[in-house]
Amino acid sequence: MIKTRKGFLFVVTIFLILTYILLSISVWVKAIEASERSYSEFYKESNVELAIEQITEERITEVSTMVLNRGLIVLADHSVNHWLKQGPNGPEDYSHIEASLGEFLVNGSPKAEHFEDGQAPSEYHSSMSAWADNLNASLSSIGVYVVHFSIQDFSLSQTSHDKLEYSYSLSFTMRDKAGSTSVERDRQVKGEIDLNGFRDPAIMRESNGKVASRRIFFNSAYDEPSSLLPKEITGFAQEAGQGWFYGFVVEFKDADSIPAYERKQHMVAGTYSQLSAYPGIGDFGAMIVTTPPSSGATCTDSNNVLHEGEKDTFNPISHSGTDCSVVLSSDGTATTLPFVVAPKFNISEVPLCPPMNGSATLDRHCMLFVSAASGIDELEKKKQPSNIHFYDIEDLRDFTFCGYYTQNSKSPSFLQRLFNQSYTLSSNEFGIETFIIGNYAVIAFGNSAVDGLSNLDREFFLETGGPYSFIRGMPGCKDRSMCQAPNDYTGRFSLTDSTIQSDYPLGVISCGNNL
Repeated sequence: MIKTRKGFLFVVTIFLILTYILLSISVWVKAIEASERSYSEFYKESNVELAIEQITEERITEVSTMVLNRGLIVLADHSVNHWLKQGPNGPEDYSHIEASLGEFLVNGSPKAEHFEDGQAPSEYHSSMSAWADNLNASLSSIGVYVVHFSIQDFSLSQTSHDKLEYSYSLSFTMRDKAGSTSVERDRQVKGEIDLNGFRDPAIMRESNGKVASRRIFFNSAYDEPSSLLPKEITGFAQEAGQGWFYGFVVEFKDADSIPAYERKQHMVAGTYSQLSAYPGIGDFGAMIVTTPPSSGATCTDSNNVLHEGEKDTFNPISHSGTDCSVVLSSDGTATTLPFVVAPKFNISEVPLCPPMNGSATLDRHCMLFVSAASGIDELEKKKQPSNIHFYDIEDLRDFTFCGYYTQNSKSPSFLQRLFNQSYTLSSNEFGIETFIIGNYAVIAFGNSAVDGLSNLDREFFLETGGPYSFIRGMPGCKDRSMCQAPNDYTGRFSLTDSTIQSDYPLGVISCGNNL
């Protein structure tokens, strides 16, 4: 009986121990399962948090600026034939432009109501919606996606002639694929759009799309028309002169290095004896005489014929009552080149030409000289130093050839150039303008049209009436013969007299009625 009781107790004890062990294992397994679930949830939350924290305001601003740059390009191109409406408050109310860009930002599709003809562009792949799609494709590998985003309170304003500023509020939600974890965030986005490099919609529209490549660029050196003022070069002690000329300056020692086909674009500087004895002097465009001729100079040509009393070229200083010094061209005939007598001439004081076509022009000097004496019968004018001037006009030429824009309250702003009849509008704060020059303008409008209009874009497209003045040293008017040739392919550069008087201080180098 005692043995049976001991056996029973042993079995019961073993059973209790096994039950305890099994219970412990069960609790341990449950604890592990709970831990795993907790770790999984933590892992999913961490993935969502990690992803959403990478979408910073700086990164969203960067993407937004790219989207809005593209949107403005699309609107500008579209406005050539489908111009945007002005706001209800007139030509400086840009509410339709603002709304169009805001809608483009969301889904690439501005509403038709913002356009005069009801035709709006659409480009979904350049919008923030497309960005969210691409973002989701990238995030799918970690089981996270953007489930919702909204753009509110979009605003656009022009802060300077070359800058637009935008801002908006962005709200978005990210979630894991199981849908058990989501995080919401708000971002305040603010950025700028630089207008440099945008195509000019007004020029595209007014040229019927023929001039589509004209882009807007600004240079801080040319912020206003007065910055293009010609600079007078002093210190050359000019004594006399005849005519006028713009071109490259070459010293006599380098004259032979100038190719024959380029010589007409150069003025050669040398002493009287050097230039008068040089057989090819007539091949150049003009002369700078650094020493006056010797007293009692003989006035004969290659046939030893005396030219007593002639007032033809070169030396405006009379000898024994005559002005008869004759410079011979390569064929032995007298030349009537424009010239100045400037004993203190120093080529180092002549400005360098802007490098228009590569390094070949970096070391070349350019200058304009103007003398009141324009013909061989104006001896007294030739002798008056106050009538002779040297000018540095390289800023004006750099501005013109590089196609820069400057500010003027009489002209339309960039945003106004998205409207129809842009050149009838103006912006007191942000008006901009440029010059229309060159072959592309001739091709687009025809030689006669270009030659009969001012080269200032607002005057060119409005066909503002004259009188006009040609500007010396500019395209189509670098010497007297060019200014007298109405069929020059590039057109003769001109501005209205009223513009020269009120905006562009170029009267000192304008031809007026006297070429």
